[in-house]
Amino acid sequence: MVTLCPACHALIERTQVLFRDVPELLRRLWRELHPAASEQLPLFL
Repeated sequence: MVTLCPACHALIERTQVLFRDVPELLRRLWRELHPAASEQLPLFL
């Protein structure tokens, strides 16, 4: 079981597309809830 702050919980539950860089644990939790959703990774130049 993982405890999330309200802001992180909202990010995981409500975000349909990840546009910003988030910690790996949040990314994995988000991917479990939204397996078919798109993920846009940042391009570092």
